[in-house]
Amino acid sequence: MNFHCSPAATINPDGSHTVGAVPATASFRFAKWLDGWFKLSGCNIIIGKGGMTGEVYRRSFVPNEAIYLTTVGYGTGALLGRGIKAVAGVYWLEELGLAQAVWVLDVEKLRTIPCRERSCRQQPVRARERQDRARAWQALRRHAASDDAALRRDR
Repeated sequence: MNFHCSPAATINPDGSHTVGAVPATASFRFAKWLDGWFKLSGCNIIIGKGGMTGEVYRRSFVPNEAIYLTTVGYGTGALLGRGIKAVAGVYWLEELGLAQAVWVLDVEKLRTIPCRERSCRQQPVRARERQDRARAWQALRRHAASDDAALRRDR
């Protein structure tokens, strides 16, 4: 799985890394590299914030049997960050910096939403999409509440 995001990361005194939040970034900026990425990595799931056209989806995702997942949007990076269990590796940190490096994360319960082809384009929000987003926010709130309860129990 590949997540188009800009992690809020820190380098700890012992040289290890901590990622606290993972706000999604728009995937359209990576569209021209998708075919090569799918072939090189074997990845078949991409998570991001959208912005790709239906043509990109048909040209790159469909032939590679890949799917696109999206997050709800701004403000959910901290909630998604709760699913990060550990940083397994980081690549090109010195060359690219914290926000642009390639991070390998061990995650659990990373909540996303399947993206329909037409929804991958940024366009005016229709009534059904508003309802979908409202249901997604409700689900994320329930997830956050259950995570908070689990954290209190674990203390």
